[in-house]
Amino acid sequence: MILEALEWCLTPATGSARRRGFLSEQIAIRHRARRCRLAWREHLHRTKAFVAARLPEHGREVVVLGSGHLHDVDAEALMARFDRLVLVDAVHPLEVRFRAALSRGRIVCIARDLSGFDRDDPLTGRVVHAPETLDLVRGADLVVSVNLLSQLVISPVRRWAGRYDDADVLKAARRILDGHPALLGEARRALLITDAEHRFDGGPWEDLLLGLPLPEAEESWLWQLAPSKEAEDGRKEERRVRACTIEKR
Repeated sequence: MILEALEWCLTPATGSARRRGFLSEQIAIRHRARRCRLAWREHLHRTKAFVAARLPEHGREVVVLGSGHLHDVDAEALMARFDRLVLVDAVHPLEVRFRAALSRGRIVCIARDLSGFDRDDPLTGRVVHAPETLDLVRGADLVVSVNLLSQLVISPVRRWAGRYDDADVLKAARRILDGHPALLGEARRALLITDAEHRFDGGPWEDLLLGLPLPEAEESWLWQLAPSKEAEDGRKEERRVRACTIEKR
């Protein structure tokens, strides 16, 4: 708890990112990844390998959406093929910022809420991606969305729960989910890796994306997200990850 409190104080983040829980989520992910490093090993390897197998020989710029702590991003492989690596997330951890500062401009960190939701109200809010985000995606040689899609709705749904009708909250969450593949569709070429379903203790699979249709998966694998000793209720959680390429029409 002391380390998490220090990270909370020292990590640069906007007031909005702190209020909306983005900073807390990033800190929690760091510590969970350390505790679950053996269970997550195959998932992280498969994520990196899927991207590595689809890189061009050389490009000017690659954009990673949902870069986080770079647990599932092989920054070295990307920098070997591209002149510039742009990392986009609501909050950038200190170690990633430090790495960018030492890269002589080859790694750029952009702090941005990628949900695109323009107000904190599920009834009137719309998914409107900022012009800067659209320009970034459209101008890149490659855009990679890495284990981000299902996470986009966690913070807003948590804030809206109990304040608004459940049906309205679900409709707004689906609008957020719909908006992300649409954003990727603006790129010349994009790779989408996302957890799409989950189950507990080997039970039935449940949809994480509220019925959102995805392009046909080129690869799919299981992510042992939470071993039984990790979950508060003692249940083991698995997720099914799907990975695909989205080409601009």
